[in-house]
Amino acid sequence: MLLELATVLLLQTSLVKADEGTKAEFVTVSTDIGTITGFKKATYNEFQGIPFAQPPTGSLRFKPPQPIQQYQDFQATASGSSCVQLGKFGEDAGKPVGVEDCLFLNVYVPVSELTSPKAVMFWIHGGGFENGAAHHYHPTSFMKEDVIVVTVNYRLGVFGFASFGNDLVSGNMGLRDQIEGLRWVQKHITHFGGDPSRVTIFGESAGGMSVSALHISPLAKGLFSGAIAQSGTMLMLREVAEVSKNWRTTQAVADDFKCNTEYGEEMLKCLQEVPAIEMLMGTQAVNDLNSKKFERSRFFPTSDYFSSDPVLPYDSLTALSLGEFNHVPLITGTIKNDGALFIGLAPMFGTVENYVKKAAAGHFFIASSTNKSEITASEQLEADIIHQFYTGRSTNMSTEQEGWNDMFTDVFFQTPDQKLAELASKHVDVYNYVFTHKSENTLCQIFGLPDKSLAPIHADELLFMFSDLMELFPGGMKFNEQDEKAAEAILKYWTQFAKHGTPSPPGQNMPTWSKFGTQKNYLDLSAEPEMKSNLNPSRHLFLQRIIYEPRESGIDRGTLAGSISDSIVDAIKNNF
Repeated sequence: MLLELATVLLLQTSLVKADEGTKAEFVTVSTDIGTITGFKKATYNEFQGIPFAQPPTGSLRFKPPQPIQQYQDFQATASGSSCVQLGKFGEDAGKPVGVEDCLFLNVYVPVSELTSPKAVMFWIHGGGFENGAAHHYHPTSFMKEDVIVVTVNYRLGVFGFASFGNDLVSGNMGLRDQIEGLRWVQKHITHFGGDPSRVTIFGESAGGMSVSALHISPLAKGLFSGAIAQSGTMLMLREVAEVSKNWRTTQAVADDFKCNTEYGEEMLKCLQEVPAIEMLMGTQAVNDLNSKKFERSRFFPTSDYFSSDPVLPYDSLTALSLGEFNHVPLITGTIKNDGALFIGLAPMFGTVENYVKKAAAGHFFIASSTNKSEITASEQLEADIIHQFYTGRSTNMSTEQEGWNDMFTDVFFQTPDQKLAELASKHVDVYNYVFTHKSENTLCQIFGLPDKSLAPIHADELLFMFSDLMELFPGGMKFNEQDEKAAEAILKYWTQFAKHGTPSPPGQNMPTWSKFGTQKNYLDLSAEPEMKSNLNPSRHLFLQRIIYEPRESGIDRGTLAGSISDSIVDAIKNNF
């Protein structure tokens, strides 16, 4: 280890001659499979677009990622392409962007005295499992806290989550990409001065759900030492995989493209030959309530219990209830008005009446099947009861925002988050938070809200973590003193957790962040952080009774063995 540290120090001071026109300076790191050259910045080194797996193209489309074999003096000086997706912002909005050859990661290394290996933070981007890319997030603010940050791409949409319901295409390839990225970190991060025994995974929205999925995945065991799930957990998805059988959506896609629909090699080969852009455009989510495509499941992570090597052998509620997950410390939390983004997006469903009558049960993820045509009358009644409890059956989101915001916030974010904290805290240290800092810097208008009255909303905390996101705003963001303090609080707590396994180690100068525990403690995270307890108890008790208690009552090992082979059940039990 000391020899590796000395090598890193030497490489950090050994510069490759740069182009005189750009005045760029370079730094080279030697790994077991070749050298990697990146940019040397004033306070950190940046390595962009490093392939961590072979291109998932051709016969590797829909297949597990294959590790990279050799670099041969790789120039990590340009961000790798994003994965195939529809653009969301600016000139790319609504246009196909990205390519299939997209399994890249970026490494950011602070330049500082290297007396011991540095803690590593592994960022997983959000975007609904349909959008986003690693290079959109520049963790320059984290560099002053002396941690290494890795940001990773993973396959999205149909490319990342198509399934045949069998081992030929078992699904969850986007999660397998993240796991392969973590394996790369375990193999190579020492060459960058990182400590593979201190790797914290963190992510927001779909990235938070990914963190939650890795937290319960036996395939991710030993690959990370801590987890931070921001505004996203797998408890948001409440389908029963055996009922939902979402591989039928892949079958429908095969039928759309005139392929064989028998879930075999012929179907696979045909789908692998469809041009990527055609595949992307032919599998976009449909919000027309009268369209047959609206009935289909979306391409999301789901239990692959049928696989001989499953990423998610159980649904998340089962795994957490049984304590069968990776026992590492966990930070989990939400934004005060996380759900307000759906107020801005609601017009895509037409009238509010149509939304409540036809879409709510599926949109709330309270149905056992994600195929909308299979939602039962009982499940639709549950959605109606939830709508009545929060809004009094309001049909006007714009004039009665508070009830709608509370409903969306609780159903999608806060109640699943509180349930995760409750179940996980029986086995590991859990630190819970709600981000409440209200700022002029908000994504309200980007999410279609006419003013900033509902700030902070979903993803607002990212503006205080990744300052380069100011590009979303004409003229950039303007931080006042309170904004700076809120940003400092997030960075300090997150990086202390990565370094020490707790956000409040002895000697730190921030308010102590207490564990969730039986008191249901949470940190009111703002410019002036403050500990509180028992968040919105009546609202969460209501949803606990409606959504979770009926499902929890049936969880036991005996019911699992019927759908999963005894050998896999025993292997999972031994893993955890």
